Amino acid sequence: MNTTHNRLAVLIRELTVQLKAQEGEIRSLTAAMKERRNFFVSADAELLDRTNAELEQLASRLFELEQQRLQTMRNISEYVGVPIPALTSSRLSGVVTGGEGRALAEQARRTKSAAEQLHIENKVGESLLDWSARWHEGLLQELAKTIKDAPTYARNGKSTPKSKQGLLDAWV
Repeated sequence: MNTTHNRLAVLIRELTVQLKAQEGEIRSLTAAMKERRNFFVSADAELLDRTNAELEQLASRLFELEQQRLQTMRNISEYVGVPIPALTSSRLSGVVTGGEGRALAEQARRTKSAAEQLHIENKVGESLLDWSARWHEGLLQELAKTIKDAPTYARNGKSTPKSKQGLLDAWV
C-alpha cells in the first residue's frame, strides 16, 4: 500500500511540475502577444512574419509540454484504473494524502487561470488583425474611388471621358 501511494505521489509531483512549466510557457506566450499588439495592426508583412515565427516557436514549446503532461496523465490513468477524462485535479488531489494533492490542485488552478488569460489575449490579437485587414481594405477601396475618368479629345475636338486619372491611373 505504501509503495502504491509512493508511486502515485511521484506521478502527481511529476504532473505538478509539468503544469508549472506549462503555466510559465503560457504566461510567456501571453506576454509576447501583448507586447506585439501594435505589430498586429501595422500591416508590415516582414514584421508580422517575424512575429508569427516567434509566436509559433513559443506555441511549439507549449505543445511539447502538453504532450509530456498527457503522457503523465496516461501513466496515472493506467496506474489508478480511471480514464483520463475522469482524472480531474480535485479527484487526484483527493487520492493522494499530504502536500502533493494540495500542490497539484493549486498548480492546476494557476495553470487554468493562465490559459484563460492566453485565450483572452488570443481573442484581442485576432480582433486587432481583423480590424487591421478591414482598415487596409477600406483604405484601398477609398484610393480606388479617387480614380476618375479623364477627358480625352476626339478628332472633332469634343471632350470624351475615356481614360482614368487620379492617384492610381489607368497604367497601374
